[in-house]
Amino acid sequence: PYQFVTTTLESEDYMASLWDDIAINSEDEEVKKSLRIIIKDIVNLVFIKSPNENSSDRIAIIKLKGQAQGVPLKSFGEGASRLLQIFLHALQARNGFLLIDEFENGLHYSIQEEVWEKIFIIAKNFNIQVFATTHSEDALKAFIKVAVSSTDIEGKLISLGRSAAVEDNGKIMADVYDEQSLAWFLQS
Repeated sequence: PYQFVTTTLESEDYMASLWDDIAINSEDEEVKKSLRIIIKDIVNLVFIKSPNENSSDRIAIIKLKGQAQGVPLKSFGEGASRLLQIFLHALQARNGFLLIDEFENGLHYSIQEEVWEKIFIIAKNFNIQVFATTHSEDALKAFIKVAVSSTDIEGKLISLGRSAAVEDNGKIMADVYDEQSLAWFLQS
């Protein structure tokens, strides 16, 4: 099995269908733990029918500690929705592959290291191989810090670029960096 996290946010109604599969397998706590990266006081996440009378879609509602009323997930900004999207897909990818396009989309640089940590943990616990693309130096630095500090999970960085050698005719080449060579990046 594989899951693909696109660069754009999916509809809450689609995420509700992923949530149903997660909740029925009692893995909803993993998603709520992941959302605590941004929403510290989250107690619960539910999907309800949209209050829009012309829609049968469902929307995400967050229950917070000490508050009687639920709050729409969207009120926490794009980052919260992006986290939900990533981790719903991650848990759907158990024993398979998770593909994340432009990892950093919607995620403030200050939380990216913590997001990578959660991804590493979920990847290990659910036997998932993760492939993520990025053009962001912040996302790379966060990944490198987590990969280097993780002793029981392997993280590799693969950089793709066109060869400068004339004889390669601009062929796309891959440079692979393991934790040992990534540690060098942190020092420079």
